[in-house]
Amino acid sequence: MTVLVTGGTGFVGPHVVHALRARELPVRALVRNPQRASRLAAWGVELAQGDVTEPASLRAALEGVDAVVHLVAIIKGSSADFERVMAQGTRNVVATSARRTPSRTSARSGRWSARRRSPGSST
Repeated sequence: MTVLVTGGTGFVGPHVVHALRARELPVRALVRNPQRASRLAAWGVELAQGDVTEPASLRAALEGVDAVVHLVAIIKGSSADFERVMAQGTRNVVATSARRTPSRTSARSGRWSARRRSPGSST
């Protein structure tokens, strides 16, 4: 069962990827910059260069995938950046996954996480 992980080079992603690889599951990570994913590559992760905001790269990354773990998040940027990456990127992942029929898709709300980690937050 091959698992595609988006956000594999972020804050939570490496932990999820490591746990999947510890179970000896094949993992493919969607990465914007493969040079930032050397740790994932060292763990035996297949790197697929692309971006959640680019549906064509998602289609390629999803080829032969059985499950998707969507972890892409940004913690700073304009409202337009949040809309493009967090909202539209998530819609792209869900829509493209549905067309490729992976057996499972899981998404984590990075926008909620960004608010939880904001400076001065007591939670």
